[in-house]
Amino acid sequence: MRIFLLDKFFIRHVGFIYLELKSSLLLKLPTKGKFKLLKRLYVRLLINYLESFKYYISKDTFKIDQNLIKEKNFQLEKHGIQFLKNIDINKFDFLKYNTDRNPKTATTQNIIDINKAELFAKNNNFHNLARDYLNVKNCNFYVASHNTYPYEEDERVKTNFWHRDRDGIRLVKIFVYLSDVGPDCGGHFYILGSHKIKPLRFVPQFRYKDTVIQKYFNKNQIIEIYGKKGTCFMEDTTGFHRGSKPLKNNSRSILSFTYFTGPLYYDENCTFINL
Repeated sequence: MRIFLLDKFFIRHVGFIYLELKSSLLLKLPTKGKFKLLKRLYVRLLINYLESFKYYISKDTFKIDQNLIKEKNFQLEKHGIQFLKNIDINKFDFLKYNTDRNPKTATTQNIIDINKAELFAKNNNFHNLARDYLNVKNCNFYVASHNTYPYEEDERVKTNFWHRDRDGIRLVKIFVYLSDVGPDCGGHFYILGSHKIKPLRFVPQFRYKDTVIQKYFNKNQIIEIYGKKGTCFMEDTTGFHRGSKPLKNNSRSILSFTYFTGPLYYDENCTFINL
């Protein structure tokens, strides 16, 4: 059985440490500068445990305000997510939709012109928002877009399991729906406050099923985001989040602008920008 499907505390931690050591030693993963092994282990491994230790020391608590959920008046610092002004996606000059879909695949990647996308983000105040949240003057920047189609087996799209992102020391994303997203279209889910609630149990960077998450988080913390195309929200994705499965004859298209600090980066298309 795959490790990420096991709800076994000890096995998860041993597996996590083993896989991170293995990938750091054997794989040529994108890392800046010298001492690549140490840098990767620091970001992917050590920081997770340090943040969990800080969580127990701080004893952070999180209370749910039902009116807040109804009005979607979330604050990024407190809740881990915040809605922004809707975007007119017809003005995008940096994105080309990939319509060449293989019926055997559940997702396709759209084509991004990173330079034009960076200019768009800057002109729409995204850089300022990221600067204020990350509290830095420059950072790594990455833009991606994909389309998700109906599929049967859950494991075909692993981002539809609960997970935390850890490719940066600090990280924030701005998402834009490129299609109308309703209950049948594969909405985005987030656990309010989970960017600060980091118990040791969830340190391993694996995928988690609903049944595991629901044991440890209040169901009222879990929100699903619907919206028309152009719906825009900012999210600290070190908190728990996931996608979901579009139902028959539906699909979902989404765009993400990622700002993150540290020596790791997603791929060669990442760039380093001034905020």
